[in-house]
Amino acid sequence: MSKLLWWATVGALVAVASYVAMVRFPVGQRIDFSAYEGRKWIDLAFRQDVTLVVRFATPVVVIGAAVAAVLVAARRRGLVAAVAAAAGLPVTVFLASGLKGLLPRHELLPGSWISADNTFPSGHVASVAVTMLVAVSVSPPRSRPAVSIVAVAAVSLQILGIAGSGWHRPSDIVGGLGLAVVVAALASIPIVRGWRGRPEPSRQPWWSAPENIVRGSLAVVSATLLWYGFGRLLGGRSYGSFLLHLFTIQSVVVVGFSMVVLHSRIVAADDVAQRAVAVGIEPGVQADAQAGGGSPAGKSASKTTPRSSSI
Repeated sequence: MSKLLWWATVGALVAVASYVAMVRFPVGQRIDFSAYEGRKWIDLAFRQDVTLVVRFATPVVVIGAAVAAVLVAARRRGLVAAVAAAAGLPVTVFLASGLKGLLPRHELLPGSWISADNTFPSGHVASVAVTMLVAVSVSPPRSRPAVSIVAVAAVSLQILGIAGSGWHRPSDIVGGLGLAVVVAALASIPIVRGWRGRPEPSRQPWWSAPENIVRGSLAVVSATLLWYGFGRLLGGRSYGSFLLHLFTIQSVVVVGFSMVVLHSRIVAADDVAQRAVAVGIEPGVQADAQAGGGSPAGKSASKTTPRSSSI
């Protein structure tokens, strides 16, 4: 069974758990509401500027990354992979809109003034996340580490923008990330299977070392603190719990970072296995060949592999 299927299951469980815990129970709604209101400790003008950036930057990032992913998939992985890459975004938007209409939301907090309409999951977060994850999937091994860094930055900024603008509750953002994982993982299966050509040496990915994972986590946490610190210094009024809001959004940003890291690792592992099957050698030997290890078996396999295309 492909690791990507397990990864899709994890994404679904995250989305379901977020909905059940934060929407269906009074305690969850209270935490969600207080964290949502905590953003008002930040200067209003700053939040309005963030809203404008999110509104205009999101379509540019999503459309640009989606088109690039489709073109790369078509050139290096074939028509089926290109179709799968192209389908990721519209399927995500369709599912996010459909779930908002289907899932009930009962207002369990007396005096809560925000909309009682269901806003779960966030289509804005899901759209950016699924586009970035698909871009990671179609990337050649050489460029996948760099694309993953871009994906971390894009997803983190989108989470901060949506949370700061007040477009969505924290639970909606987590649900959007879970939905993105489900769609991206399923779309990545035909993308990985569409590999063709000979093995391509790849540099050591940054996510393979634990210390780099720690550095990445500290980087997104520090960026979040800087973001909120600047906004808080500009002023704001006391609504909700700013500390709860900050802790919640910090946690969600770390979840987004972890999502990109895990997706990159899983895609890389399935990619290596698929290439090994295609060239008829053992996955371990194929991994050595990709890393430039220069093992005799890897070199021999490279010589007998069709040279029609590289990835």
